[in-house]
Amino acid sequence: MHRIGIVGHRFIPDDNVLRHVTQEITSILDGFCGLYPDLIALSAIAEGADTIFAEAALALGMPLEIIRPYQSYYSDFATVSARNRYSTLCAASCREIVLSHTSRSDEAYKNAMNLVVTQSDLLVVVWDGYPAMSICGTSHAVDNVVRLNKSWIHLNVVDLTVTHHFVNEFIEMPC
Repeated sequence: MHRIGIVGHRFIPDDNVLRHVTQEITSILDGFCGLYPDLIALSAIAEGADTIFAEAALALGMPLEIIRPYQSYYSDFATVSARNRYSTLCAASCREIVLSHTSRSDEAYKNAMNLVVTQSDLLVVVWDGYPAMSICGTSHAVDNVVRLNKSWIHLNVVDLTVTHHFVNEFIEMPC
């Protein structure tokens, strides 16, 4: 069994970047699930990159495992639309890991992000390339994936480049 996980920004800057991120995530998932029929998608399903990834995985028929950072995570979704997307993803998931945090905190988000990193064989990172402003920022996930010598793909939301960092059995991007 292989897992492909997601970490990334909650707020995608504009519609052009959103289209790019959605297309690249879908392409990555489609390519790898063709190579690895046992591939499972792993996401904390936060708004933004996590939700885009989870929805793309389900659209491709991939199993989805989700991580809930804290008990009342549903309250983190501000709009009716966001709460509905969250509920739909929860219902469609094949497994949910609920962390022990009872309320929203940087520590809860950091722990969820670290779990995505450690449980993934390949990580997709939707990131602007800048240092994090908190302990749960995307750059900390990148530091962690590099320290653990794991493969990752960087979708840069500033210049719209895609960079592959393969160090394990995920040797090359499928065609």
